[in-house]
Amino acid sequence: MKRTLAVPTLAFIAAMSCDAIAQDVILPLKEEVQTDEGKICIYGTDTQNEKVIMQGTDSCPPTKTAKQQK
Repeated sequence: MKRTLAVPTLAFIAAMSCDAIAQDVILPLKEEVQTDEGKICIYGTDTQNEKVIMQGTDSCPPTKTAKQQK
């Protein structure tokens, strides 16, 4: 009896843990804004956006690797 419950339970745990693993996504640079504090780099796609503040005169990298949001 214990063996028959163990297999479905392990399969369920494996399926749930696959959803919890975040995948990397590459976000392209959408906009670069110069401010008094530095440059604001805005990266994103239709479904995900991220902002990074660059100090000094550094340019924004053309892409940013981020964890995919669900």
